[in-house]
Amino acid sequence: MKKILLFMVVFSVAAMLHAQPKTSSGFTAGSKTEGGVSVVLGVPFSSVFSGSSYEIAEGVAQAQLVTEAYGANVAYGAGYHDAWFDFDASTAVGIHYDKLYIPHGAPNHYDLLRKLTLNVLGSTACGTPVVDANGNVYNTVDVANYCWTQSNLRPRHYADASHTEIARAGIFNAPCFTDVVANENTYGRLYTWYSAVNLPEDGSGTLVPDANGYVQGICPTGWHIPTTVEKAALDALNTEDIRTAELWLSPNSNTNSTGFTSLPAGIYNAASGQYEQILMNTGYWSLSNGTSAPTTVMSLPYYCSHPIETPVSASDMLSVRCVKND
Repeated sequence: MKKILLFMVVFSVAAMLHAQPKTSSGFTAGSKTEGGVSVVLGVPFSSVFSGSSYEIAEGVAQAQLVTEAYGANVAYGAGYHDAWFDFDASTAVGIHYDKLYIPHGAPNHYDLLRKLTLNVLGSTACGTPVVDANGNVYNTVDVANYCWTQSNLRPRHYADASHTEIARAGIFNAPCFTDVVANENTYGRLYTWYSAVNLPEDGSGTLVPDANGYVQGICPTGWHIPTTVEKAALDALNTEDIRTAELWLSPNSNTNSTGFTSLPAGIYNAASGQYEQILMNTGYWSLSNGTSAPTTVMSLPYYCSHPIETPVSASDMLSVRCVKND
């Protein structure tokens, strides 16, 4: 029988909640919902915790849902343990998420939803794969004395504690190239400059690089959008040495001798509202000399033996490669 007393619940958080799978459900209209939990002022709700057979039901609740988000980086083999979450030392390299709903009893109480984003880091040596916020794995390669992702980025969320959704993460879609699943798997996604560096799409934000001049943007933790210096090192190479022979228009003399493995991913032209130039060109976002959006980018048109600077709008959508932090 469900009790209708306000939060007359006594239990041990450590004993009942630590390292146990949790599920929650609510039944309110217009309430705030996250992770299946719904709470609203003046309306009852119920929660069931699997594994403990524990159930509560409140009467007229004076409650609101409060989310506490945490982020942690640990080396592989170290594990992660605190009062709320428990990951053992065999937890795989990559991004892991966990949520824990905790009802607190009080006349005017707050119900906590704790969220953890755990990034388990692999080896620091270049050549070790890196994982983005959505679990996509990228090989890495040393090119021009910097460690790069060997394929184009494709996350839909940033690697922050809140797992924030990226505003503009498009997939090439044009006549004769309508298979967006195949296009994403082959070429990655295309991003506006604002989305690439994690700024509002209206251009209202201010870019703030860290002390090393790095901006993480859509990159995995420990990686960043290429700086002007890093882009210049790539600019100095022959395009044949960083492009694949496959997929580019034939005939070509591409050797991919550096292992950079650039593919002709095309672009999204914001002015025309169309995806263009697949099989014949690709462009990569980088930082400009200041904190404003760049007006040109490095591109690799099939007819050029060296990278060239191409005019762009920050609302165009291009590919992104990331560079490992020092």
